[in-house]
Order: sequence, then structure tokens, then C-alpha cells
Amino acid sequence: MPNNVRLTAVLLILATLIGCGTNAPRKLPVQAVDDLKVTAAMHSKCAFSVEFVDRRTDPQNLGVIGKRAVIYPDFSKWFELQLRARLRTQESNPKSPKLVVELAQAYMETNRSTLSFNILASVTSSVTGELVATSPGRVYRGATTKVSWFGGDSETGAFIERAAQELLTKLSTAEEKQCVALDN
Repeated sequence: MPNNVRLTAVLLILATLIGCGTNAPRKLPVQAVDDLKVTAAMHSKCAFSVEFVDRRTDPQNLGVIGKRAVIYPDFSKWFELQLRARLRTQESNPKSPKLVVELAQAYMETNRSTLSFNILASVTSSVTGELVATSPGRVYRGATTKVSWFGGDSETGAFIERAAQELLTKLSTAEEKQCVALDN
């Protein structure tokens, strides 16, 4: 066998092995996703009572990057903390409007050229324990898409954070308007 054919065969075998890589799940540590750095200006002007429910079938799994699962065991807890910080929760005040926030989806998808993260939450509200008839359930979405470069955990965490921040901004802005309308 000539040397160039042998070299080509070795390179093809190496490329195949490297391309397979590992399919082990990517576990994001808690510190991979930084706080949203909620400032005073970002806080809701209304004080809410919040009940948070994670309705996802696998709360630890955030989807896949290539063939690797993205596992973030504390995502629910992290999201709830950010939600409560944004909405200035007042659990002790029974007259605060109550929001039931259900995290329905949070998933990552990849294709040949892009990586996207989507997050979806639904919200229902009640005042002093009774559902508000004029305020049906509302759905809020956050999403972000970028070129599919497979970076480190901190890059993946920042990517997830951007989509969550988009959802939380939409949710807190709209719910504050609902609260102000109820007060008038």
C-alpha cells in the first residue's frame, strides 16, 4: 500500500473517531448560569404572591447539543429565584395578587448551523384566593438562537440565561400592567 493511501486511511479513521466524540451528558454546574443581576429598576412595582410549578417531564434535562444531553439539575430552582426577584414577591400579604407560574418547557435544539434555546411559562392569577375571570391564563416565551459553535459550560449557561431573561422581562412587564389595571 502506498504511503499516501495509508495516511489517508489513518486520517479517515481518526476523523471518524474524533467526530463521534463523547455522548456523555453535559452537566451544567450551578455557577454556570449567573444571576440575572436584577436591579431596582427591573423590580415590579406591584408586590405579588407567587406559586411556581415546574410541569416539564424531565426537570433536569434542557435538551441536546449535537448528541449530548444538557443536564442542569438546579434550573427550576434558579428560574424560580429569578422569577421571585423580578416580581418582588410578598408571600405574607394575603391581599397581594397571586400568580401561579407554570414552567411548561425549557429546551435546547441544534441543527447543522444553529443552536436555539426556548423557554415557555404560563401564568394564571387570582385576587384573595379567587380566579380572576377577566384575566385568562397567559403564555410567555423566551428564545435565543446563535451559530452552533460548541463552547464551554459558561457559554452554554449564558445562552440559557438570555432566553430566561427575555421570558422574565415579558412576564414581569405584562403582569405589572395586569396588577395596575386591577388597582384602578
